[in-house]
Amino acid sequence: MNPETLEPAGEVVAIRGAVVDVRFAGRALPKIDEAVRVRRPGGTDVMIEVQAHLDACTLRGIALQ
Repeated sequence: MNPETLEPAGEVVAIRGAVVDVRFAGRALPKIDEAVRVRRPGGTDVMIEVQAHLDACTLRGIALQ
């Protein structure tokens, strides 16, 4: 959990163009078609729309910005 927002914290594990894989260890994944906010180094955010669950802890999404 992110202590500032109480949102689940994930880790970006792969980026291929606008396709982003995010791993959430030990918790349920966001639902398909939901938006996930990813904080980039430097403090800017990118919204990712969940497209698929690759396994029990990894999602694949499309960066919207």
